[in-house]
Amino acid sequence: MQVASPRWNRQDSSPRIFPSRLQQMARFRNLLVHVYWKIDYGQVYDVITTRLEDLRAFRSAMAGLI
Repeated sequence: MQVASPRWNRQDSSPRIFPSRLQQMARFRNLLVHVYWKIDYGQVYDVITTRLEDLRAFRSAMAGLI
């Protein structure tokens, strides 16, 4: 699965872990928005304390492309 343009592939700083982690974050977001009555607050805490760095790194990588 290709996540971004060929320009992304030329960047030395392109993280190789993003496709699967971003997919997981998208699923989590969909759970929060569409199935909010089944939210596991332990999982929310885990994401907030351990996974936000993935999104920050992706944001930084994308900012370098613009």
